[in-house]
Amino acid sequence: MSDPVTPGSEDPGDEETGLNLFDDSASAAGSFAHAMWGYDRTSVDNYVREIEQQVSTLKQLTRHLRHEVAKAEQEADKSDFARLGSHATGILTAAETQAKDLVAKAGNEAERIKEEGRRVAADLRSAAQTEADDIRVAGLANQRELRDQATKEARTSVDEARQQATTIVAQATTHVESIMNDAKVRAEATRQNAEAQARQMIEGAQKEAGALTSKARQDSEQAVGAAKQEAASTLEKARQEAGSTLEAARQEAGAAVEKARKEAASTLEKARQEAARLTSAANDQATATTTKADKQAAATLGSAHEEAERIATATRTNHDQAVAKLNELQDKGAAHMQAATKSLEEATVKAEKIREETLAETEKVRAQAARDAENRIAVAHRQAAMMKERLEEQYAWRKEQLEREVAALQQHREAVLAQLGNLRELAGEAGKDFPGTDPFDTEGQDDTKAGKTSGTPASDRSAKDQPGTAKSDADKTMIRPAKQQAGEDEPTTVLE
Repeated sequence: MSDPVTPGSEDPGDEETGLNLFDDSASAAGSFAHAMWGYDRTSVDNYVREIEQQVSTLKQLTRHLRHEVAKAEQEADKSDFARLGSHATGILTAAETQAKDLVAKAGNEAERIKEEGRRVAADLRSAAQTEADDIRVAGLANQRELRDQATKEARTSVDEARQQATTIVAQATTHVESIMNDAKVRAEATRQNAEAQARQMIEGAQKEAGALTSKARQDSEQAVGAAKQEAASTLEKARQEAGSTLEAARQEAGAAVEKARKEAASTLEKARQEAARLTSAANDQATATTTKADKQAAATLGSAHEEAERIATATRTNHDQAVAKLNELQDKGAAHMQAATKSLEEATVKAEKIREETLAETEKVRAQAARDAENRIAVAHRQAAMMKERLEEQYAWRKEQLEREVAALQQHREAVLAQLGNLRELAGEAGKDFPGTDPFDTEGQDDTKAGKTSGTPASDRSAKDQPGTAKSDADKTMIRPAKQQAGEDEPTTVLE
């Protein structure tokens, strides 16, 4: 049997001290860590407050019962069984010891039940919190993974669309640049050919005009030289004739000197006139030849200019045609550029559409992930609620069982107190009837001797002879709660 519970051995945590009252009033509500996808803080705090209030009530009830038991033990300790004899003292001592053991077992069982309730509640709360955290972490990880995958796919689609658009623009730009370069090369070649042809024609006309001018000048110079030579020869001839005539005149007659001089002067004058006439005629002929040559050169130059103008006109026409062709090529290049721009815009619109579809799909996936996470959290809440209900049922069952055990202990305590009262009355009556003697000892000796003959213990016969002994209503009341308080693992000792 376990040691009896004494007031001095009472648990210090159950004493009604200021510190104990402070611990009872303390609450763990509001001290839980915050979580985005966890339980509702208000519900958890309310539930914790209810549990703590119930535990505090049970603590107060346990302390009250312990104080009552300690008070009863103190009252029982004050009884003096010295005059009742050794057998009665043994019976009462055994009853007190059994009562103390039952009270101690009840207290220990109550503490064990409370501790088990706390442990189960803590385990369930920890398991629910862990499962909720796992579900929240898994939902967040799944949502983050889906968001990253959708973002990666959207970026890949946008990059591919941008790359395609860049390729199309580069191809269109290269094509337009090649067309522009080809047109520029062709226009430059056409212009250079036209300029070369015009330059050749102008140079040919200039050469022809120069040749004609040079020929006309040579002809005029030859005519002037011939006229000058003829005039010089005529003058020389005239001079020779004059000299011969003068020599003849000198030789013929001195008288005819004057006549000769006159004739010479007239001949000289005539020669001069003839030379002047010939010179004038030569000059006129040279002027006419020069004029004719100038006219021919002017005509040739005009023809050359006309030919050059015609060539220039043809060149301008070719240039205009080249410019028109270049403009046409530019228009084609612009059309290609517009087509490329349109293709780029279409590619951009397509990429934007793909991006919007990707974003919509991402948002859809995110919403689905959020719904899945909410569903999982709702399932976790339902499971937690089921666990809470189960815990509350277990707690209510344990509480009811503890209340029944406490009620049984109270009944047993009342029965023990009633038995002790009966024993006190019996001791008082025995003390009044037999002052200064121990009737149990003398009668015990006689009964022992008689018991050897009849086989019945003296204590049983004395108990049968005395009213209010072991077969009294108090004993029956004591025996009945003792049977009710028998534990599952340890038998209960019943006094007989």
